[in-house]
Amino acid sequence: MRLIFIAVLILLTGCAGQTRPDADARAEARQQYDKALAEMKKGDPIAALPLARRAATLDPSNARAQELLALLYQQNGQGVLAATAFEKALALNPTSASLLNNHANFQCHQKRYAQAFESFDRAANLPGNAHPEIALTNAGLCALRSGDRAVARNYFQQAIELRADQPVALYQMARLSLEEGNPVAANSWLEQFLNHYPHTAKTLLLGARIEHRLGNPLGVADYVDKLRSGFPSASETAQAAQLMKSAGGALPVASGGSVFGRDWVSARDPEHFTVQIASAPDRQRLEALAAKLQTSENAIFSINAGGATRYILVSGDYASFDDARNALIQARKTFPGSRPWIRNFASIHNFLPR
Repeated sequence: MRLIFIAVLILLTGCAGQTRPDADARAEARQQYDKALAEMKKGDPIAALPLARRAATLDPSNARAQELLALLYQQNGQGVLAATAFEKALALNPTSASLLNNHANFQCHQKRYAQAFESFDRAANLPGNAHPEIALTNAGLCALRSGDRAVARNYFQQAIELRADQPVALYQMARLSLEEGNPVAANSWLEQFLNHYPHTAKTLLLGARIEHRLGNPLGVADYVDKLRSGFPSASETAQAAQLMKSAGGALPVASGGSVFGRDWVSARDPEHFTVQIASAPDRQRLEALAAKLQTSENAIFSINAGGATRYILVSGDYASFDDARNALIQARKTFPGSRPWIRNFASIHNFLPR
């Protein structure tokens, strides 16, 4: 299991002074730091490392440069150098929540779990920390890494108490509940996630696993259908299809829709949301469903799903997730027993034929 910690990259607000370099050196250090940060954001830590090293050398009192250097050493697998850079950064700015969080992540990766939990707790309890739920969620991920599921659950619950829409904590609570043999609780946590965010390939696979544990092959098939239409090339799609085979289920043929087509979908703002009503291998079934929709803007379009054409019916164009969620509630009333879901247009655009 690969656990992705929430990094707080950017970064510190103040720098305690020691022996101060001259103004020119500080200015050049800031320039080198900015360049290093830009390279890191582009995903090129190799290019960022010498720039960050130069910034820290020019201005040893720059805590931001020391922290960035520590993160880059960590990514490069240079644990001893990372530890030294973190120590220097903490000496310069011991009350930075982001720095404490990043240092705790480093300690966890070094399997220094007790020290990591202490650092996470310090970050979470630091006065003025606007996002203590990040440190608590990372502490939960660290506990999973250490093999202590009870501690992980406790940290995730604390994070959710502070922020009910913390996505990583909600997802992990759903996953833990399922693995502990409680699919009903897992489904409840997943629903709480979906009250705030659209499905991802990971949450769709988790939903399929929950339905499989509940003994509901139609539910599994519905999630497989969503994965095939929304994420046809994702590894989660193949994993969910294997669940359907093991349950002996067959993917039910879905229904139909109308009005606009691919051009309308292509023209939508990628940041906007829509409600996917259904998908099917033939367009006519979707057109029958579309005739029942109250929404003024609906569309049917096709994608290539594993070498086969599949048609998708979506309804509405919503600038906010809350508006899309209200439309989802109405769609469930219009089609009781179905499972429409929220998507953003960016995810749809990725799979449209060019």
